[in-house]
Parts: sequence; C-alpha cells; structure tokens
Amino acid sequence: MAISRASASLRLFSTKAAAAVVTETLGLDPTTVAERGEPIGKNISTLREQSMWLLESEAEPAEPLSAHLEWLLDELDGKLGALAGLLGDFEVDVWCTVEATNGQGQLTFTPALTARLAGLPCPFSVDLYLSDAEDEDEEDEF
Repeated sequence: MAISRASASLRLFSTKAAAAVVTETLGLDPTTVAERGEPIGKNISTLREQSMWLLESEAEPAEPLSAHLEWLLDELDGKLGALAGLLGDFEVDVWCTVEATNGQGQLTFTPALTARLAGLPCPFSVDLYLSDAEDEDEEDEF
C-alpha cells in the first residue's frame, strides 16, 4: 500500500449560529474558527456567509488515516451527545483526505474503529488523491 499522507477533521458550518457555540458546547478548542460576517481574509472585504469551526487531527500526516480518526474520536469521547445537539443549527461532518502514490492505496479499519465511527451523529467522508509518482519531487526523465 502506498498511502503517503492522511488527515481527518471535524467540521461544523452554520449560517445562523456562532462558531463560539461549538467551542462552548464541546469544551474543545478548534484548530480553525471563523464567524459569519467576518471578512474572508485580511485584504478581502467579502464577508463570510457562514460560521466555521474545525478540529483537525494532530496525528502526523504520514500516519495512517485510522490514527487520525482515533485522535478525533478520542477528543470527542463523552461529547457525542453534545455534538448531536448541534445538528439543528450546524452542518456537521468528519472529512478526511488520503493521498496515495502509484495511483492506488488501501484503507483498512478495525472493527473497533468502525464501531466508533458508526457512533458519530454525522456523515463521514474520505477524499482520495491519487498520483502516479512515488515522490512529489520526482521529475520525469526523457
């Protein structure tokens, strides 16, 4: 298997509630937060249309996706009811990315991890990024 990088994030978005509500409800500090009505960037006057609260796994990018998911689930331990309570005001998901070299890769989850994921009150998705090169810095030789 040639998975070179993985990540997992808990994401909450809302057009009606403040992201600060998530921090207060879950008792977790986000990796990234932005409130509706704030400018999108320092030099951009466009205002955000929704609040955003993200908690990104602190596992190393080279760790398998399962390590990132375990990290997130450990952070959410005892908080799934509170997370479910946010569903009325927030769109919630767990979003993962996996980069595979040589155009293929494999994800394997233990039954215990699968059961923990099934307990989440939100969707879980994985974006796959496939490349043919083993090394991003590798150049074609002619």
